[in-house]
Amino acid sequence: MAKRDRIIFTIVLWAFVLTPFVAVSAIASDVSADKTASVCPMAQQLADKGRGMMAQAMWESCAEMEQDPISKYVLGIKYLEGKTVDKNTFRAVFYLKDSAELDYSPAQTALAVLYWKGIGVSRSLTSAYSWFLIASYGDDKDADKYIKRITKELTDNQKKIGEKYAAAWINKANTLRSEGKLPPKNKTPAPKI
Repeated sequence: MAKRDRIIFTIVLWAFVLTPFVAVSAIASDVSADKTASVCPMAQQLADKGRGMMAQAMWESCAEMEQDPISKYVLGIKYLEGKTVDKNTFRAVFYLKDSAELDYSPAQTALAVLYWKGIGVSRSLTSAYSWFLIASYGDDKDADKYIKRITKELTDNQKKIGEKYAAAWINKANTLRSEGKLPPKNKTPAPKI
């Protein structure tokens, strides 16, 4: 059995031992009914029931194997805040950046805040502004609020560079999406963590 299969088997086995009322068929129907939902509904169910460590294992598994932007976002926030895991800003940035690059707007806004404040990354107003613009393009209302605040700190040159980078990133994402290399824009709101 491959390592990936052993991990999945162990997680699923533990989940069913600890939560016998969770049915695989219900999970499968939830995912197939809503293509924009996280591919890791079992992790959310475990988290909702207060089983943080099991949920953490499921989020990690989904994030790594399924390239799920919501799972990556959840992990990034958990590592940033130290919820159910030891606080680790390096891992927080890693997961939030992965999620942002998969075009998940809440992660783009969170990553922009990290660049703005210099948390886990070198402080960069230009990078922060770029990510806020990208998130705003994805209809993230929080990004719009941050854009108004950060523009007061930017020089005209920083604004131009940030806008140029954001436009290039958005064009590239749209091209990848049209080629089928990036899934449709995920407009699922950020889950409660």
